[in-house]
Amino acid sequence: MKRTKQFQLLLIFIVILTSCKNETTTKKNSDIVSGKNINYEYLLSKRRAPFFKIHSDINKIFSNISNLEKQYVDSVNIVYKNNILKNEQVCRNFIKEFPFSNASAKTLNSFKTNWEIDTIIHLFNLFPEQIKVSKYGKSIARFIRIGKNPQIGEKYIDFEQQNINGEKVKLSDIKATYILVEFWASWCGPCRQSNLSLLDNYRRFNDRGFEIIGVSLDTNKKLWLKAVKEDNLIWENVCDLYGIDNEAALIYNVNGIPDNILINEKGIIIDRKLRGGRLEKKLEELFIEKTN
Repeated sequence: MKRTKQFQLLLIFIVILTSCKNETTTKKNSDIVSGKNINYEYLLSKRRAPFFKIHSDINKIFSNISNLEKQYVDSVNIVYKNNILKNEQVCRNFIKEFPFSNASAKTLNSFKTNWEIDTIIHLFNLFPEQIKVSKYGKSIARFIRIGKNPQIGEKYIDFEQQNINGEKVKLSDIKATYILVEFWASWCGPCRQSNLSLLDNYRRFNDRGFEIIGVSLDTNKKLWLKAVKEDNLIWENVCDLYGIDNEAALIYNVNGIPDNILINEKGIIIDRKLRGGRLEKKLEELFIEKTN
């Protein structure tokens, strides 16, 4: 009972803290904007600071209080999700207010795979030409041009990249009953850990018609090849060395790795984000259906 009461008080404290800090930040930011020399990166960080603080506070609650009742976990998740939405709205408002700043282009680029494409296009069109042709502007323009984000139930979109031998490989070159497009990178710890279970699934289901094509979001070819060898990734692996702006990742709107897409023999996307046990369970169900 004491722990539950403590948790309720902490939750209330977070909500009150959010409201108070937002008011304080708004006043401080008004003073900053009124100055002649504006540091836009600093201004945005000040506006986002309360939301980062709430995010940190919520993580502390989960790490310090164990065995929380479901209703309280759900309550914290609501606060957590609302905090994310408010943070993103601050970023959108900032871009609209200062479309001529590199900070706005950098921010839009970081959220380009999170927000609706119509929002991305609208905000991008607010930029003056010098921002559109900047490093971040070009990255956003490339995403607008390439990004398709096909959904489960829709036809896959083909792409072509070089494999570890320098040969060009298309997704459509891979022939199997079920194909997993696995997005990963050598620098991604969870990806490297996930490769262990991925290899187990590949060995178990490959001779039954399961195939994988790994798409690396690396920029360093040596590190990519080293990781492929170390993790014993015996399926086809490709990379264009564009990092998080990998063409295939942009096409499929990848906003975090590891990520994957499962495609059937008809070329239809049938599932996504299948990790560990979920992938194994899905493959078991699919191949049982095939044999019945």
